Amino acid sequence: MAAIAIFWTARGVASGVESIEIVWALLGSSLSILVCNLIPCASYLVITKDREGHVASKRLAWLLILVFTPLMFLSTANAVNNTFFNG
Repeated sequence: MAAIAIFWTARGVASGVESIEIVWALLGSSLSILVCNLIPCASYLVITKDREGHVASKRLAWLLILVFTPLMFLSTANAVNNTFFNG
């Protein structure tokens, strides 16, 4: 659901710009990190939450979530800054 919300928000912003490069920058900065890193890690944690063991892999999934969540926001903010304020 979050991916859909981010996609439609980015689509709305991208419809107001004049170049396809800007669209790819806005979508790539947020959606690719979400789909490729955060959703798989979160899915893994949900699937294995009631199972014993898997401690190292659960910690790695949490580490990836903690690293990539701020990275997603920073890269999106950077893409917005480069698109609208450094034009």
